[in-house]
Amino acid sequence: MVIKMDYSVHVGFGFHVNCYHSYRGDTDDELGFGGDIRIIRNTIAVLNHWNQQGIPVKGTWDFENAYSLEEILPRYAPDIIEDVKVRVRQFGDENILMGYNNGAMSAMTEDEFMASVQWAVSNPKGSGLGDIFGACQPIIRPQEVMFTPAQASLYQKAGVEGIYLYYSCIPFDAFRTLIPELTQKEALNPLNYQYGEEQNHITVIPIYSQADILDMGSLRRWVVQLHKKQEMGQIDGDVSLFINMDADSFLWEPFPIPHFMHKISCFGGLDGLIREIADLPFIIFDAPYHYMKTHETVGSISFGEDVADGNFSGFSSWAEKPFNRQIWTRLEQARMYARLY
Repeated sequence: MVIKMDYSVHVGFGFHVNCYHSYRGDTDDELGFGGDIRIIRNTIAVLNHWNQQGIPVKGTWDFENAYSLEEILPRYAPDIIEDVKVRVRQFGDENILMGYNNGAMSAMTEDEFMASVQWAVSNPKGSGLGDIFGACQPIIRPQEVMFTPAQASLYQKAGVEGIYLYYSCIPFDAFRTLIPELTQKEALNPLNYQYGEEQNHITVIPIYSQADILDMGSLRRWVVQLHKKQEMGQIDGDVSLFINMDADSFLWEPFPIPHFMHKISCFGGLDGLIREIADLPFIIFDAPYHYMKTHETVGSISFGEDVADGNFSGFSSWAEKPFNRQIWTRLEQARMYARLY
């Protein structure tokens, strides 16, 4: 028996903007941040195009402040900042936190941690999200999705209401392998993360990547399957599918292949993903903080491990890099000098 339910599938797209790359050159060409600028401009053009066609697709931006909003974009691509301002004002795009200087939040002392969050909102150099865009949403997508459970209470103290963590089928992942398998409703809705003492909790928003879309066959197939389960009563409520990836990722652009192959999911970039689902009546294009404020958490999770994107989660893949050990040594020296002087 079919149980008709008036539930929706909310879809959002998120872009992690960090124009400084330790593994690439620091120049305004394809070897450096020139690729970031080109792809972000294309992303904005695609979003604007669909909005002009009456499709209310939204973007969620997490800008790093110190390099991107203070130095690189104002000098080389001020149009990106102005265009995102317009999109926030006219189309409901959201700006969420990442941390002021692209630092590893989990490696910070409490003072450093609080400063990173607070300066991401507002700072003396005027590069805070609140300084530039007038407001921001109290959700964080920490650098490399690093999360230390004991910091849940610190996030609360800093005014952060939610954190994005991958529940992905492949690395980049975060916590999928650390907990019992979630139901589809839980995997596509805000969850209450609880660690240790009662006050150590925060809302976790599971996020996904284009790899998950390929794993499901296509974005259209994924959302149609979800809605069929809603109609059958197997999922009793709305779900939110949030696709998040670095803003400079080639996956946001069409692949340089014959046009007929763009029908393969993800080969058409962001434009292709929107095109796949724009005609479906049960789709609501949304931004995650808006969804979080209009939907309750549907379950609770708990794990005690440090998590980060990369191979097999955790921090080991980052700690093993020689230049990170060098940076850590210098950081400890700086902390020692600060205590001394």
